[in-house]
Amino acid sequence: MSEPGAAEARARERAQFIATVSHDLKTPLNAVVGFTSVLLLDLQGTEAGKKLGLVYDSARLMLERINALVELHRLEAGVLAPQPDWLFPGELLLQAAEEARAAAEGKGLALAAEPRGGPARLRTDLRLVQRALRELVSNAVRFSRQGEIRLGLGLEAGGRPGARRVRFWVHDPGVGMKPAQLAELRAAFEPAQAPLAWPFQGLGLGLALARQAARALGGWLEVEAPPEHGCRFSLVLELDEADLES
Repeated sequence: MSEPGAAEARARERAQFIATVSHDLKTPLNAVVGFTSVLLLDLQGTEAGKKLGLVYDSARLMLERINALVELHRLEAGVLAPQPDWLFPGELLLQAAEEARAAAEGKGLALAAEPRGGPARLRTDLRLVQRALRELVSNAVRFSRQGEIRLGLGLEAGGRPGARRVRFWVHDPGVGMKPAQLAELRAAFEPAQAPLAWPFQGLGLGLALARQAARALGGWLEVEAPPEHGCRFSLVLELDEADLES
């Protein structure tokens, strides 16, 4: 069995490698974003402008994903530490819905957020909660064809004395999952699984990033898939009562 110090050193080396590779990827992507933004100024309202806009949006999304990967791997390696602060979970839920609204409506999907049901405030890392929510909502938009995507909050009993669980959930109206797929995905969400083990290439990078963000927060992801009723993904945080306000 490897010594803890050796494992930490490998994690730091991996994080440094990812940072180096990402720099080489970001340089040409920044050029694509910069040049396309200039060209779009002269092509607004034209068919060519619409197509170039797709290039611009895709390049920006790729840059954002690269930055997210670097940040989360640095957290895993201990190079970065979560920065807890007081935040308003209802506002974060509404923000996540608003960020995805254009993409959802572009596919003919409705999107509704119910910010009540959780605590008024909680103390945790803002950017990591935003990251996990953004990926869960983006995943819901990707795998839905029609209907309404719903976002909500919940407050539940904790698994240890003096703690409560805060649940951010996203319910999509997609095709759902077969029992075998659901069982495999739930196993991948288990805390005992290695952070980098992700066997679901078809589900994309989003859920893997959301899982890493949840673990950096000391939480986890859960998934439910009622037959014929899409899927409900949850970000669950177990927090001390001192870190919650009604």
